[in-house]
Amino acid sequence: MMDRILNNKWSIRIISLILAAILFTSVTADNNAGDGSFQTSSQTDTETIQNVPVEVYYDKENLYVSGVPDTVTVTISGPRSIVQNTRAQQDFKVYADLRNASIGEQNVKLQVKDISERLKVTIRS
Repeated sequence: MMDRILNNKWSIRIISLILAAILFTSVTADNNAGDGSFQTSSQTDTETIQNVPVEVYYDKENLYVSGVPDTVTVTISGPRSIVQNTRAQQDFKVYADLRNASIGEQNVKLQVKDISERLKVTIRS
């Protein structure tokens, strides 16, 4: 019986189509987790990364900057696979952009770059 099914050209095509649909669904379920279409609470994660260095971009010839913390604590939340990869690699940067700042006291919001847009990021000093 099994030999007859496997030797039939149409049976192989149908089995291949079913396996391709299963594979496609499993791959896109993780990729679409950020838009809520397949996301469940068990697929999201939150991690806290401490002692993340802060880079400061400013005109070093004309300005002096003080009050910017050396390190901060970053909390990331989102799809589990992206959170785990970000936590393991830690290849994102926290920075203060003061390139267009004028002389005087300024309050500047710290920003994050090189991190997935699908993650929610919170920075604490």
